[in-house]
This record gives sequence, structure tokens and C-alpha cells, in this order.
Amino acid sequence: MTDTTKELGNEQLVSEVIRAHSRSFSIAAKFLPREVRANVEKLYAWCRACDDSVDLAGTREEARGALQELFDDLDRIEQGLSPNQNASVWIRDLHIECGIEIEDARDLLKGMEMDLEDIRIRDEQHLLDYAYHVAGVVGVMMCRVMGVSDPAARAPAISLGIGMQLTNIARDVLEDADRNRSYLPGIANPKTRDKSTLKRAVAEVLLLADTHYAKAQTGLKYLPNTCRRSIAVAATLYREIGLEIRRQDFDVLRGRIIVPKWRLIACILSLSTSGFKQRLLKRVQIRDNAFINNKIFFHALENQMKDARYLAYLGVSLTAFMATALFLMLYMNPKDASYSWLPLLYAGISAVIAVVTNYFARRQLVS
Repeated sequence: MTDTTKELGNEQLVSEVIRAHSRSFSIAAKFLPREVRANVEKLYAWCRACDDSVDLAGTREEARGALQELFDDLDRIEQGLSPNQNASVWIRDLHIECGIEIEDARDLLKGMEMDLEDIRIRDEQHLLDYAYHVAGVVGVMMCRVMGVSDPAARAPAISLGIGMQLTNIARDVLEDADRNRSYLPGIANPKTRDKSTLKRAVAEVLLLADTHYAKAQTGLKYLPNTCRRSIAVAATLYREIGLEIRRQDFDVLRGRIIVPKWRLIACILSLSTSGFKQRLLKRVQIRDNAFINNKIFFHALENQMKDARYLAYLGVSLTAFMATALFLMLYMNPKDASYSWLPLLYAGISAVIAVVTNYFARRQLVS
């Protein structure tokens, strides 16, 4: 285990480790809820410790020994025992608290094992296999940390990790070549290849990364609302690295290409504006739906009112017709001579009321 890994045992240094090694991840983590961010930082620090076990070891034998200690700690954690290495405490806590699968953690270490050799990527499938082990599986563990358990979220999470790793590969061609590694398919030594071939290889890796970023986009719906923005920011910032490489004509051998801070800020502002627009459109849609629902409600209420008016007019009309008949009978068979023409007058008034209310009743049926 390297000195760097031992230092990582101090949890107060976790945030500093993230800021020192990944500017994009450090920015994206700020958008996470505090409790989730603490666990995400633990996961990142553990992954960083595993990576440093290989990259900072003096010899390959030391690197193998350090990795074996991490493998042994995973076995101990699975058996319910305390790990021996300081960094392994983080993955133990995440296994217990968040349900991170030990097998996923092992897959990450297997990816680190691949870097113990002078790695040469044969083809695209070999590249994807490597990217899964060193980064795709991290996306799966991140889902656990954020409380996502839906199996459908696994594939998009893996794609996001792969997309980010492919972006790293395109950016770090020179750095990897200095370590006698090459992750560009079919290119054993980037320094000895002609520029056009190298640029084409980098462009193909970035195109493959874009494919996986697009797949990852479909998985945002599985994340808690409080975490979606952070992951969207992380993906956007990493994609911006690829765009910057394209802007600089894929000239990756002149050194690590870094996205200017102002451009990172612009990306975040653009994403925030986009999010605001989406929320605004959602509110408008809700308002429109409410308006439509209100129209339906009032239309139904109006129909009920028409029915009520029809029944009222019809009732009055029938009552008036009956009154007319009664007054006519009384006129023809008066009980008292003094009635004379009064029943006939009342019959006429009732008949008018009957006709008028019947007319209004029929109007309610056709309106």
C-alpha cells in the first residue's frame, strides 16, 4: 500500500483528494445533497486509492501486493470482518450502509489489475471491457450510494461510467504513453504513429463516448430528483472535455487538454438555464392541463345546469297545463254563479304560462 493510500485513511482529507484529482467531479459533487455527497466522496476516495495502488507503486510487484491486500479486504468485508487497510474502511461502510455489492468492487480491482501490464487495447470490445471494469462498474456503485435499486438503471449507469472513461483515455494519450500504456484500439505506441492515424483513433474513441453518454441520458429518470442535477452536470462537464479535444484538432500529444474555467462555468449556467426552461415548461403544461380539466369540469357542470333548467321548465309547464284543464272544467261546471268568467281568465293565464315554459324547456334540449 502506498503512502498516498495510507493518507487517505483520514476522512477529513476525502474532499481534498477529490478536488486534487478531478475538477469536474468536484464541481458536480457540490450539487448533491449533503448526506449523499459524503458517501459519494468516500466511494471516489476508495477508487482513487485503488488506482494509486497501481500508478504510484515503485514496482509492479509492489502494485500487485497492494492490490492483493485490497482484494483480501473485500473477502474480509464479505465475511463480516474488519478490513486491514485504511482505505478499505470506506468501501466496507458503503457496503453496509448503501448496499454496494462486493462483486462490483471486485470488478473495479480487476480493472486495476489490467493496468499492471503494459496494456495494449486490441479492438473496440477489448476497450469497452476495460472501461467497464475501471469506470462502468463505478456507475453501478454510484447508483447504490444514491439509493437507486431499479435493475433498469444499471445499463445507463454503466454507460455513463464508460463514456467518462473513454473521455479520459482520449485526453490522457500522452500521459499513458509515457507510462508505456495505450488504450487506443490497434495503436501500440501513440508516439510513433503518424498524426492523421492518431487523430482518427482519438476521434473514434470520442464518438464511442458520445454514444454511451446518449445511453446514459436515458437513465436520469431513475435517479432521485435531488441527485439528477449533479449527474447531469458531471456528464456535461466530461463531454465538454471531448469537445475541447475536438476544438484543438485532436492534438493530444502536446499534453493534457484542459477545459478553460470560463467554459466550465458556461456549461453549468447553460445546464441550469435548460433546467429552468424545463421546469417552466412543466409548469405551463400543468397550468394548461388544469385549464383543460377546468373546461371539462365546467362543461359537465353546464350540462347538469341545462338538465336542471329543462326539468324545472318542464315541471312548471306540465303544472300550468294541468291548471288550465282544471280552470276550464271549473268554468264549464261552476259551483257558484258568481264565478262567471274568472275561471276562464285563469285558464288563459295558465295556458300562456304552460306554452312559454314548454318553449324554454325545449330550448334547453337543443342548446
